Amino acid sequence: MAHVFRNPALDTARWAGDWEWTRETQETALARTAPLGQRFFNGLFEAYPGLEGDSVFLRSSEQPQDTFLFVDRVADGFGVQFDPDLEYIIVFGSDGTNELGHWFPDTVAAAMEYIGRVYLGRPSNWGTGAV
Repeated sequence: MAHVFRNPALDTARWAGDWEWTRETQETALARTAPLGQRFFNGLFEAYPGLEGDSVFLRSSEQPQDTFLFVDRVADGFGVQFDPDLEYIIVFGSDGTNELGHWFPDTVAAAMEYIGRVYLGRPSNWGTGAV
């Protein structure tokens, strides 16, 4: 097992049945992630530095090109899937699933705003220089 989840809603066994998952370091995951995904993940940790301690990167056997991040918190946990082929940022958790892509002027900013508003209860300071 790649990770034992504290938040059962994020447990991959519940929604990805027989997929195999491999834990990755942040460095390894980001090294294979496309520039838009790197911009997002780096920006997320810059804007919300407290997330790193609760975060785990997992690689899926079924979608190995995608980057998955799980912020494994009991109360406000969420996951993010970055799809490099479509350049979508998919955020999932207690609020359901939200796909953010090319229809937003800035996909990264839209994802940061959504995560801050829905899961973290505060707006992101990302991109403002006031982190």
